[in-house]
Amino acid sequence: MRGEAGQQIRLRLGEALDHGEFSDLTLQMDLPGLPVKRQEIVYTCAGGEEVFRPDFFYSGFRYALVEGLDTVDPADFEAVAVYSALRFTGSFACSNQKLTQFARNTLWSLKGNFVDIPTDCPQREKSGWTGDAQIFAKTACYFADPAAFYRKWLRDVRDCQEPSGRVPNVCPRIRSAEGKRDMLNGAIGWADAAVILPYTLWKLYGDEQFIRENLELMLGWRDYMIQAAADKSFYHLPDGMPVKNQIAPYLLGDSPYAKYIIESGLHWGEWCEPGVDSVEELLRPKAEITTAYMHYSMELLDEMLRSVDLPEEAALCREYAEGAKKAYNYHFVRDGKIQAPRQAPMVRALALGLLDTETAGRVAADLNRSAVERQYTVGTGFLSTPFVLGVLAQYGYLDTAYRMLENTVAPGWLAMVEQGATTVWENYLAYDENGHPLKQSMNHYSPGAVCAFLFDTVCGIEVKKENRFTIRPLPGGSLRWAEASYDSPYGTVCSRWERTADGTAFQIEIPSNTEAELTLPDGTQRILSCGSYSYLLKPIPDQKQ
Repeated sequence: MRGEAGQQIRLRLGEALDHGEFSDLTLQMDLPGLPVKRQEIVYTCAGGEEVFRPDFFYSGFRYALVEGLDTVDPADFEAVAVYSALRFTGSFACSNQKLTQFARNTLWSLKGNFVDIPTDCPQREKSGWTGDAQIFAKTACYFADPAAFYRKWLRDVRDCQEPSGRVPNVCPRIRSAEGKRDMLNGAIGWADAAVILPYTLWKLYGDEQFIRENLELMLGWRDYMIQAAADKSFYHLPDGMPVKNQIAPYLLGDSPYAKYIIESGLHWGEWCEPGVDSVEELLRPKAEITTAYMHYSMELLDEMLRSVDLPEEAALCREYAEGAKKAYNYHFVRDGKIQAPRQAPMVRALALGLLDTETAGRVAADLNRSAVERQYTVGTGFLSTPFVLGVLAQYGYLDTAYRMLENTVAPGWLAMVEQGATTVWENYLAYDENGHPLKQSMNHYSPGAVCAFLFDTVCGIEVKKENRFTIRPLPGGSLRWAEASYDSPYGTVCSRWERTADGTAFQIEIPSNTEAELTLPDGTQRILSCGSYSYLLKPIPDQKQ
């Protein structure tokens, strides 16, 4: 830059325009005790030509307001993308340009938030939130190769773990563990990243080292959950009485499954659930969520411990996994229905394996009905959003899943693209009815976790186990074609389908030294070795393809 001695040049960085004018409203949060935030660089010139590079600052922004220069030429400015040195491995595209753009937006939010640690947003908190990290991990592993990145961050999580086994919600810590702010640490579904992330990496990379490196972390979290469930000094579930809507105060009493239920504590739960005040929701009981994740984390840990030949440790996990499942059905399921009339508990019960076959069918039907009644808008928060489309497809409601995926009305993923998004937002709206920016992050990858569905269901690519894939593409919605490529640890696998006048054409590519189990929509199954394959499914007369 060039300027006169003493001349001040100011760059203010923000995410949104307010009717064409610079705005930093998206940086502000309506939470007590938090200061007003700004992203700005103020430089005082010494005279002559100077070079400045910020070594301890980066920002998440889309727009820059430049002040202090006589003339401003956009060609004089260059924005530099800052993110950890990841190898990018996955791509997705389809005939719906908005959906293709949303996949690109998710990749950009991954880049903006993978800066040494997996942050929640690059402009406001820049914090390693456990909940965001665990729900996005599978999607991240499709788009990139984050094994070394996550291995490093899991070391941060281990460093932050308390002697009790409790895991803070943010790792590395950004505040001391004292005072009121410590109450939310160890939030169920969030701190479960201690188990879910190593499990996800183990499954996708086939590397047991992810288990062995994190054994102490995972066993500590297990012991903390058991201890938290044993603490009945504050609340008790009523004996045999369902807790309706998750908000009724618990009555003193005994449950036959009390030892498997965490009743006390504050938990973030379904953050940013549409139509729900997330801050107010913090104060409500979360026994439905804590019981579900007691089952889920214990089940995942049981499988990992058996894999590394620790059967005695695994047996305790198996006891708690099965006990929590019984507790969930005893307290939160009645007559084949989930008691809380919201999408998130339905999705959670289906996705985390809490229901028997008959009940699961009924709950899936209720979930489908809810999606239709909501006109295919999203009704889930952070924890359940990654699963909603997958469980709908799994239980035979593929058309509903595609309608939700392609819906352009908020709350919906493509509503962001419709509003001009270039990244993923924390919520589905960035502007109010008058066009003013809202106080919410416009770079928050968590809702983008749904992009795993584009790879594992739309195009059907999944790692089944080491050197083996399943390929099960499920065409649907308005899409005329879709394609995905995934450069996995075992080589690049590609899946493409296109609807033509002759039927639906499929092209599959399998890498060397691997094998894939292909299932086509008509039930045709093949075992494929290395090579390229083409199939054509003829349309069935008088039936919807």
